[in-house]
Amino acid sequence: MMNKCCRCGYEWAPRSKEPLRCPSCKSTRWNKEAIKDKCLRCGAEWVQRGSESPKYCPICHSSMWNSEKVTYTCPKCGLTRTLRSNSRIGLCPVCDRYVDSRPKTQFDDFRPKEAGVSDIVRIWTDGEGLTLVYVDNGRGMTYLYAEGDLVGSINFSSWCRNNKLSMEYVLRNYQEDSLSEKLSKLAMSMLSDDEAPSDRISIIAELRGITEEQAIIVSMHDDGMEPLPISLKLGIPFSTVMDTLNNIPPISGKGIRSDIGKDAKPDMGHRDILGDEKV
Repeated sequence: MMNKCCRCGYEWAPRSKEPLRCPSCKSTRWNKEAIKDKCLRCGAEWVQRGSESPKYCPICHSSMWNSEKVTYTCPKCGLTRTLRSNSRIGLCPVCDRYVDSRPKTQFDDFRPKEAGVSDIVRIWTDGEGLTLVYVDNGRGMTYLYAEGDLVGSINFSSWCRNNKLSMEYVLRNYQEDSLSEKLSKLAMSMLSDDEAPSDRISIIAELRGITEEQAIIVSMHDDGMEPLPISLKLGIPFSTVMDTLNNIPPISGKGIRSDIGKDAKPDMGHRDILGDEKV
């Protein structure tokens, strides 16, 4: 009776009842069916040496060799990118725009560990697409989304202090009726203050000698919104926002009130756009 190696196909007449290895390729698994693997990243094929799956592809050394490729195309710059195992899902390396690789619905939970942050908590929603999301990234910011689109942001730690609340307590107990009511009022106030008054925008543009779009960027930044949320909200490149904020020309003429278009508070000094206190 002839033996045949399942690995290399070599045939020989055995000298013993159960040979330990193939005399040609020296494989100890000569009598076991070969298991062929294929890397889904680079397309390489190989035969397994043991019974367990390899930890990485022997050609491209990817630890995700048995996972399908996940790609997305950034709608802003058009870059198509294949995600790696350690990639921040959907964060475009060119324009820093976050893009979910799946279609969103207005009732979707916001997934954790997006864009490099450690945690994301949906602290309030009206059930109709309006959502408050706390992002634990060391900045203490909370963002307001309307059907998946960013419409506002606020320093959540400051809001908690002003309302004599512990931020940790709110994040643990945000489903309580009393807290839910407060968060609902917060969302409504953010929504009503969403757009900067047009007269304030025109005055900022005139005093600084900049365009209306640049004035809107400056106004939103003065209200506490960070560059990336400004970019997402206005639908403009992140680099444009940074160029505007890094190259703001000095004010020509007298300062303006920072409470233009807002309710002025009595018996209080106000500040002009440069921060000089007026009494």
